[in-house]
Amino acid sequence: MGLKESSGDLAFVRAILRKVRPPFRVLVGSVLILLDALRAGASGGVLGQAGFVPELCVGLYESFRRGQLRTARDLQKRLAPLAHKIALPFGVAGVKAALDLSGYCGGAPRSPLTPLDKVSRQIIAVALQEARAGLEF
Repeated sequence: MGLKESSGDLAFVRAILRKVRPPFRVLVGSVLILLDALRAGASGGVLGQAGFVPELCVGLYESFRRGQLRTARDLQKRLAPLAHKIALPFGVAGVKAALDLSGYCGGAPRSPLTPLDKVSRQIIAVALQEARAGLEF
C-alpha cells in the first residue's frame, strides 16, 4: 500500500513520511524533489521524465541506493532542467514530443491539446541533448 504525491512540495512529502510506517510506500511525481525525497525516506518516483530519459532516472535512483550521492546529485542536476524546459511549460504535449524525439512513441496529444510547433520541439530537442551530454549509459 502507498501513495504517489505529485505536488512537488518537499515539506509535504516529509510530513507524510513522518506519519507512515512500512510497508506503506511513498512515491513522488516530481523529478525536482526526487533526490531529496529519497533521502527523506521516499521509496521512489513515478516520473514523466522516466519515459524519455529512463537512463537518467534509473541512474539517479540506483546511485542513491548505492550511496553514490555525488553521482545522484549530478543526475538530479541534469533532470531538473527537463522539468523546467519540457514538462512545466509544455505539459502533456511536451512529454509526448520528448518521447518522440527520444525514439519512443509519444504521438499527438488528444484534443483539446495540440501538437507542439517546430520551435517548441527544437527547444525540447536541445534540452534532451544537454541532459544526455557526456553520459555513457
